[in-house]
Amino acid sequence: MFSYFNLMVEPLKSINMLHIIIAQGFIMSIFIIIWTSIYKAPGLLFGMKDYEFLISLPIKPWVILSSKIINLILVNYLFVAIFLIPSLIVYFINTKITFIMIMNAFIMYLFIPLIPIIIASFIGFVFTYISAKVRYKNIVYIIEGIILLPIILLISSNMQFISEYIFKNAKNISDILNKIYPPLRYYINGIAYESFSGVLIFSLISISIFIIFVFLLNKIFININSKLLENYKKNSFKMKQSKEYSTLRTLFNKEFIRYVSKPVVVLNTSIGMILYLLSAVGVLFIGDNFVNILFDIDVTKEFIPLLLIVQTSFFVALSNTTSSLLKYFFLQQLLLKSIPF
Repeated sequence: MFSYFNLMVEPLKSINMLHIIIAQGFIMSIFIIIWTSIYKAPGLLFGMKDYEFLISLPIKPWVILSSKIINLILVNYLFVAIFLIPSLIVYFINTKITFIMIMNAFIMYLFIPLIPIIIASFIGFVFTYISAKVRYKNIVYIIEGIILLPIILLISSNMQFISEYIFKNAKNISDILNKIYPPLRYYINGIAYESFSGVLIFSLISISIFIIFVFLLNKIFININSKLLENYKKNSFKMKQSKEYSTLRTLFNKEFIRYVSKPVVVLNTSIGMILYLLSAVGVLFIGDNFVNILFDIDVTKEFIPLLLIVQTSFFVALSNTTSSLLKYFFLQQLLLKSIPF
C-alpha cells in the first residue's frame, strides 16, 4: 500500500492535489470496513449463536450489545490501519509535517469506523434476514461470494488503469468523493489544512450518528435476534420409505453436507474453478491474445499451450477439496483387504 500511494506523489504534486492520497486511503478504509463488517455483523449483532446463553444471564441487553459493538470496532481499527496509515505516512513525508497534523489524524482515526459499521450492519442485517427466511441459508452467502469475487478480481487487475484515471481526473474525483461521503471533506481539512473545526465536526458527526444507531438497535435488539434465530420449517410432512445407502454413499453425503455448511470453505475451494471458467470464456471470445493479457507478457503461439497447462494446474491446485472422511474410508478398505482373517 505504501508503494501504491508513493507512485501518486509526483503527478498529484504537479497539480497541487497531494491530499488525494489521504482521501484515497480514507475511502479504501471505509470500503474494507464495510466489506468485513457485512460478514462480521451478523455473527456479532444479529443472529448470534450465543444469544440464548447470554440473554439468560443476569446481564442487561444493552451491556451485551455494547460488548459486541466494541468488539466490532476494535477489529476494524486493524483493517483501517492497513490502508490509512500508509497513505498518511506517504503524505507526511512529502509535505511539511506538524504536530497538529499528527494529532488531528490520530483523533479522527478513533472515529473513522463508526459510520461504516452502521452501513455494514444494515446490509448485514438484510442478508441475515433473507438467509433466515430460506431453508438453505448458506447458499445465499455462497452465491453472494461468487458474484462479488469477479468484481474484486476485475478491480484488482485494473489498478494501473484506475491510478491513471485518478491522475487525470483528480479534481472531479475529489468532488465526487466529498458528495458520496460528506465527512471526508472535514477529514481532509483536519489534516491537510490543520483545521481543528474540521476535526470537531468530523468527530461530532460520527459520534452523533453512532449514538442514534446504538440507541435504536438497543430498542429492538432482543426482538430482532429472537426472530432471526427462528429455524426454517416445512409446512407439510410426508412419510416416505427409508432408503439404505452403501458406506461410501453415506460418507459422501455426510461430507458433502459438512462441506456446503461452511460457505468460506466452499468459496476457498471454488475460487480456482471460477477463475478457470473466466479464463476459458476469455480465451473463447478473445483468442490467443487473452493469454498475453492474462500473463502480461508477449509470447509466441508455441508457448501458449505450455502457459495454459501451467494456468490450469494452478487453478486445480487452488481447488483442493480433499475429504478426510473419504480418505479414512479408502484407507480402511485397503487395510481390511491387506489383513488376512
